[in-house]
Amino acid sequence: MRLVPLACVVFVVAAALPAAAQDPVKVASAHYTLIAENAHVRVLRATLPPGVTTAMHSHPAHIGVTLTGGSLRMGLPDGKTQDMEAKPDQVMPVQAAGSHTTTNTGKTPIEVIVIEMKGAPGSATLPSARPGMKMTALLQDARVDAYRVSADSSFQEAAGTTHPYDQVVIPLAGGDIALTMDGKTTSTWKRGDVRLIGRGVAHETKGGKAPSEMIIVAIK
Repeated sequence: MRLVPLACVVFVVAAALPAAAQDPVKVASAHYTLIAENAHVRVLRATLPPGVTTAMHSHPAHIGVTLTGGSLRMGLPDGKTQDMEAKPDQVMPVQAAGSHTTTNTGKTPIEVIVIEMKGAPGSATLPSARPGMKMTALLQDARVDAYRVSADSSFQEAAGTTHPYDQVVIPLAGGDIALTMDGKTTSTWKRGDVRLIGRGVAHETKGGKAPSEMIIVAIK
């Protein structure tokens, strides 16, 4: 089977298949867990040990953010398969719903943060530049803006700050940036932690002693 980059394959899988009512949290609960959800977005953690195949499941329009790389095989409802390679810290766009199984054909566990979009695309955008942040665009389309970000000690968001988009924050390394939301402050982070800051939700952020490396996905 010919290997192709994962970012290319997801378009094929999504475009070729109809949506199905096969929620991965229900039919593949050993491998998909719910992290956060609101009216516009649902965030899942997918963890697949070597040699394991998930049950057939479906997603709406979604993206994946890979925390670990490896070899995967997608199984389609018509029996066809497609092999692919994933790299760490990769943002994988999908424009439509689709059904598939997933097999980890490699020798190491694979972990992916899956961000599912609900409803029609909005029009909000994540600013391309923010004081105290170095931002590199990873994906910009009708549904999401995704950036790799380094936030230094000068980065601040005043108490009561809100955004017109949903924001999924995924640290790529440990850090001590402080996020206060819903009366709770988080100031100790490790790679793969995830926070969903909903649109219109008041929060406060203060940069840590060292730069914080993360991927930020804004859902329009």
